[in-house]
Amino acid sequence: MSATILLLALTFERLRGDPATAYHPVAWFGRYAGLIEQALHSDHRAAGAMAWLAAVIPPLLGIAWLHVALWDLRPWSGLLFDAALLWTTLGWRSLLGHVRSVAEATGLTSARMAAARIVGRDPEALDEAGIHRAALESLAENSSDAVVAPLFWFVVAGPLGAAAYRMVNTLDAMWGHRSPRYLHFGTAAARIDDVANWIPARLTAGLIVLAARRHDRAPVGGHPVAEQRRPIAPRTWAVRGRGPLLPQLLQTWRSLAPQATQHPSPNGGWPEAALAWGLGVRLGGAVLRAGHLEARPWLGPDGGREPTPRDTLAGLVLIHRALLLAAVAMLIVLGLEAVVSG
Repeated sequence: MSATILLLALTFERLRGDPATAYHPVAWFGRYAGLIEQALHSDHRAAGAMAWLAAVIPPLLGIAWLHVALWDLRPWSGLLFDAALLWTTLGWRSLLGHVRSVAEATGLTSARMAAARIVGRDPEALDEAGIHRAALESLAENSSDAVVAPLFWFVVAGPLGAAAYRMVNTLDAMWGHRSPRYLHFGTAAARIDDVANWIPARLTAGLIVLAARRHDRAPVGGHPVAEQRRPIAPRTWAVRGRGPLLPQLLQTWRSLAPQATQHPSPNGGWPEAALAWGLGVRLGGAVLRAGHLEARPWLGPDGGREPTPRDTLAGLVLIHRALLLAAVAMLIVLGLEAVVSG
């Protein structure tokens, strides 16, 4: 039954995408969390932890009650509810669409405007390479946050697990900052999100590396992508080419892992480094946020080129393939679970 729920949710996501509306459950949750913050905010970690519990537990209990009630009422109504719930936790189509708008922007000004919708850094300070570097980094990290992680937690804990993850990730986006207001209050939200994303981020990186094995050309959303250029230093790129698969994958993993662990985020560096190696480009580097320069390591092979619009389109193809692998893997796991449980 879980595999059926997943297939329905993926079908909804494919046909409609993530519905951008004020009535989206995540938007409702964000407004509710904002009220909790207004009531409980103070410059203490304990206050942040209490606010986190107050934000997550009541909605989760309400969702659990609906889940049980609808399954008891009619199994098909419970099935549709669970599929719709999982659907609302996914952002596959919207993620690709936002990044595609950066890749297809005509001119630096329009590219900056498109990038401002998906990146937290100041787009006015970015040149063309910086814009596409930021877009690719956002694509990589959000492929984990918006797709792989919800699917992972659905497999682990069902639709309630996916819903709980989306709440965790939303609270991190709202409170998990290092600004004066959230430096202490947002600690609990940030740490819990780090734990929730630890496995999905590394799983996403592995899927990107695997998808890059045969990456050359493919359409994304009806937009053809030209054949990729070869990396400047092809010997540093361990996945592309022929030969035994497993040794090449392990070699690439050993190359990207030291870079990923140097990233300020305990999780974000993994999919970003994997995408940099998969495309043969340089990602990372210093980032200007709110007037402050944040040092970050360079990601990707030595001699990797500066990213271009063509690389961003190629990144869309690669991430789309990695997410397809994730969906297939989750379906296989659920199928095996159903067979084992009888």
